[in-house]
Amino acid sequence: MSTHGSVPDVLISEFGPRDGLQSVKAVMPTVDKLAWIDALVAAGLRRRDPDAVRALYAEYGPGALALLRDTIHDDSGAVEDVYQQVLLEAWLRGCSYDPARASLRTWLATIARHRARDVARSLR
Repeated sequence: MSTHGSVPDVLISEFGPRDGLQSVKAVMPTVDKLAWIDALVAAGLRRRDPDAVRALYAEYGPGALALLRDTIHDDSGAVEDVYQQVLLEAWLRGCSYDPARASLRTWLATIARHRARDVARSLR
């Protein structure tokens, strides 16, 4: 079995939140974990793997939701609606994600920030 750093190839080829992602979290130092989580999720998004969206939601969703809550000051459920739009946009645009330009966390936050600004403008 070959490895990439400390991560066996099987973890990369068999992406899934219960298997590969959790295994990466268990065996790698924190900085390396973030890079491998990004790589696993990005590879899954490019393959249109539904597990990738679940992992994106689990790993980076809370930060995106917090950003939306801080930006959209509306109690009518707009935040949750925009959050769903952000995740859908990430799914649809996942194949165009470029890790050389930004981390997944930054990429998702940018999508969230743009959607939040659109909604905040419309609520004025």
